[in-house]
Amino acid sequence: MKTTAWIFLTVLGMATIPAGGTPAIQEKRSFASLQESLQADRIVTYRTVGNRELSLHIFNPKDFESSGNAPAFVAIHGGGWTGGTPRRFYPYAHALVDKGYVGISVEYRLVGQKGVTVFDCVKDGRAAIRYIRAHAGELGIDPARITVSGGSAGAVLFTGRMTKAGNVCELVTEPGGDHGYLNQDMALFDAAIGKTAAFLGEHLKRK
Repeated sequence: MKTTAWIFLTVLGMATIPAGGTPAIQEKRSFASLQESLQADRIVTYRTVGNRELSLHIFNPKDFESSGNAPAFVAIHGGGWTGGTPRRFYPYAHALVDKGYVGISVEYRLVGQKGVTVFDCVKDGRAAIRYIRAHAGELGIDPARITVSGGSAGAVLFTGRMTKAGNVCELVTEPGGDHGYLNQDMALFDAAIGKTAAFLGEHLKRK
């Protein structure tokens, strides 16, 4: 939880309390200005579904070496399942870069795009984490030090465990899939529980 709190305070430009106990006031920068100004160092395709490529937007720390083993902080944007882009969570993905973390903002399919459902979004989230772990060496990441965050739909997408309709993980199956991606440190906030339940309910009615 200490890491999560630090991220929120730094991104929002509020006061933080260092080890010495004296408040340090961060320069105020609007979230929107950070979304617009930040630019990813790399954009890597982690999954192709039909003719749709899904990507990881990656921020590398200073003096980054691809052969290194830096910790990683992965951010999954929200948007009520129907909106949002990786850029929306650029400020979160970039928040720990100056502390030596590789920051990653994840793109996933959205509900309503050519029949995409909540389950497809969950599959994309799983695939992203599996890709990061499998290609940790190429990305310069330590696979044992990956923290994943999500806001709103992104929070539910990652865990698949926070809906009134039940455990999404149990409803999603795919060849070669596993739940190993759940063995992560998590920073979740503002989970879109109500909207997720509604989408799941409509989907199950059509089954």
